[in-house]
Amino acid sequence: MFFPEGQVRVFLYGEPVNMRLSFDGLYALAKHVMHQDPLSGHLFAFFNRRATQIRVLYFDRNGLCVWAKRLEQGRLVSNWADLKSCEMDWTGLKLLLERALRVIPMGKKNWLFSWTELGAKHVGIVQSLLAICRLHDINPYDYFVDVLQRVGQHPASLVHQLTPRIWKEMFADNPLRSDLHTISGRHACVGA
Repeated sequence: MFFPEGQVRVFLYGEPVNMRLSFDGLYALAKHVMHQDPLSGHLFAFFNRRATQIRVLYFDRNGLCVWAKRLEQGRLVSNWADLKSCEMDWTGLKLLLERALRVIPMGKKNWLFSWTELGAKHVGIVQSLLAICRLHDINPYDYFVDVLQRVGQHPASLVHQLTPRIWKEMFADNPLRSDLHTISGRHACVGA
């Protein structure tokens, strides 16, 4: 499934759905309950009652498609009371699929104002990386210090190795350190 990330809209259905529903049943929910056009090319996400499965309905030029994921452990949604039908962006869906749909406290709403759309996009990327690091039990400070030093000399064809999950497997045991680390003899991160 290939989507231009800036244009895709994701509609989340905020109530549990029977996972036996397929094309027609999910189409009916999107059209008549969510009041959206399922043939628009946008994504429509549905969860089962235990929040261990998700189905995504979308129209791909010549027909409806259903994409599904079942978790072996954990839940996609921790509390149904917190979830309601809403619209999110492609990045939000990716984080949800990584089970990272959590509020990231930034303090005094200082991240709400990024001045420009590009600035907000960059803040979103950093927040996404922080959330994924937490999911994989990676110290974000170690990850960012290593990747920012490594990215200039790393082959472009292997840039996927710098994503948090693969980075943990390949580089976490011996990450590159900053000069501050060797001066202080420990992490130079505030609160470490």
